[in-house]
Amino acid sequence: MGKDFRDGLSKKSNKEEPTTKRQSENTIKFVHSLLFRMLRGFLLPVFSIVVLGIICYYNASDTIINNYKAASTDTVNAIGMYVDLTMDTVASKVQEISNESNVVSYFTKGTKMEKKKYAVLYREIKSDLVSVKTNNSSIQDLHIIGEGKAAKSDTSKINSKVSGTSPTVYDTYSTTPFSTAGELTDTTYKNLMDSEEGVFWGEASARDNWYGRHKFLDEQLSKDGSEYALTLVHRISKGNGYIIADIKKSTIVDILDQMNLGEGSVVALVTGDGREIYSTDTGEIEEGTFSKQACFQKSLENQEGKGAVETTYQNEKYLYLYSKIGDSGAYMCCLLPQTILLNKVARIRTITVTIVIIASVVSLVVGIIISVGITNDISKKKNELSKVASGDMKVSFHSERKDELGVLSKSLNYMIEKVSGLIKEAFRIGNEVADTSGSVLRNSDRVLNATENIVSAIDDISEGTTQQAEDAQNCVLRMNLLSEKIEQVSDHTRDTGTIAKEAKTTVSKGMGIVEELNQRTEDIAAMTRVIIQDIETLSEESKKINDIINFINEISEQTNLLSLNASIEAARAGDEGKGFAVVADEIRKLADQSLHAADSIRAIINQIHQR
Repeated sequence: MGKDFRDGLSKKSNKEEPTTKRQSENTIKFVHSLLFRMLRGFLLPVFSIVVLGIICYYNASDTIINNYKAASTDTVNAIGMYVDLTMDTVASKVQEISNESNVVSYFTKGTKMEKKKYAVLYREIKSDLVSVKTNNSSIQDLHIIGEGKAAKSDTSKINSKVSGTSPTVYDTYSTTPFSTAGELTDTTYKNLMDSEEGVFWGEASARDNWYGRHKFLDEQLSKDGSEYALTLVHRISKGNGYIIADIKKSTIVDILDQMNLGEGSVVALVTGDGREIYSTDTGEIEEGTFSKQACFQKSLENQEGKGAVETTYQNEKYLYLYSKIGDSGAYMCCLLPQTILLNKVARIRTITVTIVIIASVVSLVVGIIISVGITNDISKKKNELSKVASGDMKVSFHSERKDELGVLSKSLNYMIEKVSGLIKEAFRIGNEVADTSGSVLRNSDRVLNATENIVSAIDDISEGTTQQAEDAQNCVLRMNLLSEKIEQVSDHTRDTGTIAKEAKTTVSKGMGIVEELNQRTEDIAAMTRVIIQDIETLSEESKKINDIINFINEISEQTNLLSLNASIEAARAGDEGKGFAVVADEIRKLADQSLHAADSIRAIINQIHQR
């Protein structure tokens, strides 16, 4: 069972391995494909466009945010200056009231006036206050609270240091306070100076001081202080007391509303004693919002009196803007949400992102279209080249493209035309080589036959020579016999006639043999001449064969050169030129075979020459 299980796993693994290998090959093929490379090339400018869009967006956003910060800061400063101008106008009017003769007389000559004149002076001052309030839209109410202080001469006290002079003695007296908001009692000043607020006012070194509230006076007038935003406490120069001018809250609110820094912004005027006046756009907000912020406390320490810092408010990021209002101790403050700043660049971000996306999509689509077009065109050419590689030289490359691929199609058609001509020329040369080989074969047969004839003639010559040697030996033997016969004739003179006859007969036979030998010698000479002629003819035919072999070698070298050119063009064409490479290789092999055949023929001719 365990073996079957292992065999199953092995079969499954063997099935999975080709699939994994095929997937890996497909992945590698795609990575090295023209489509992937062109897409990668198109992604580079797309990435550059994305980077450019990001850089442009951040640069534009930083510029807009900085400009908006500067503009908002300038707006806060301008509104602060506007409020300061309003406060200076009220302060100037209060100073005029303080210097009016009626007010001076009221607080310095009251004890010397008749009650009737004193009452008339009171009504005139109050009437002037009402007139000032009516004519100045920024003033909510005016109040004058104090006690008279008149100088008188006291002769009972002599100045010991200065002879003939006496010290000035001031006599204080009670006055009726003024208020355009209601009636105050004669004890108001005394009660004010006994209160905590009065003590604080009395300790102030400046003549003019701005506050957000006067709680004691509001309690005396039964007011809640909601109708005014700022109050100026001016210490009068004559007598003891204060001129209090309230600036309308609506005036300050209208000024704050002019800022219009955007939804969610918090705009307020913060007085020196911590009262905060908000614009109507702020909505419901907790009192003391700015006073509780650490950034506000830091702004109080800034010598410049204006600036902008980032802070956190209600767990969100805000930009805190502030501007000090003159020497009043009040500040114009604003909390500006970062979302407002981001909304300023939201359109740029949207436009930038849209353009980047469109440019990226267009680039990718164009890249895919071009890549697919090139890939399809190359695939068609590859299929057609496969047909060419299989031997179909009637293939024609059609392309309507006007780019380099169209030029490549024309070049391929031209190459196929030239290769076809080259193949035809190779066939023609092959046929000529075949014909030449047949002629060489026929000439070889003739040479072989001539050689056989020569061998046969040489055999005949050898046999004739042998026969001639035998005949010469016979002749010698007979001559010896003749000599013996002559000796016998000498010895047998008597038998001279008989021996002479036999000698004559023998000589006649010898002469016949000699003549036959001469005839055979002439035949051998004639046969030798024929052999020489055949050898000369064979030499001429061998020269012709050498010329044919040289022509075959030239054809083979030209064919090798054409094959080399075809191989170079196939290498330039890459994978699509493999078919031409095969054809070129076959042509080269044919040329090499022709060279080997020519060399073999040349070797045979050399052997024939040696023989």
